[in-house]
Amino acid sequence: MLIKPPQPKGKLDTVTVNGPEDVPEWDAIDWRVHEGNVGRLRRRIFKATREQDWAQARSLQKMMLRSWSNTLVSVRQVTQRNAGRGTPGVDGQVALSSKARAEMAVQVHHTISTCCASLILHMWRHCW
Repeated sequence: MLIKPPQPKGKLDTVTVNGPEDVPEWDAIDWRVHEGNVGRLRRRIFKATREQDWAQARSLQKMMLRSWSNTLVSVRQVTQRNAGRGTPGVDGQVALSSKARAEMAVQVHHTISTCCASLILHMWRHCW
């Protein structure tokens, strides 16, 4: 008999915060929510910069880099809205179908997470 541990109420689910492990359904994404998240974060960065709170601004910029909403909005901007959406990127790929866009978003999000971690480790090793 398996007993599941109780789920804490009022806590954020890690999938919601960090992004899904599998490929989401691109056409089912609620874009207002994600664009709102990115807009709020941009305003917070602007406010911290205006108040010259550099530590807070840098922290928010790091949060923006790791944000699933930012990744989704960025991939949407590049693959759907830009005039050059049919032009291949440096990787030679063009994502025109919904499934290809969703897969690209997951790939970019995981690449950024690993890239940031390795860059921070590299800087720590060489700067300290």
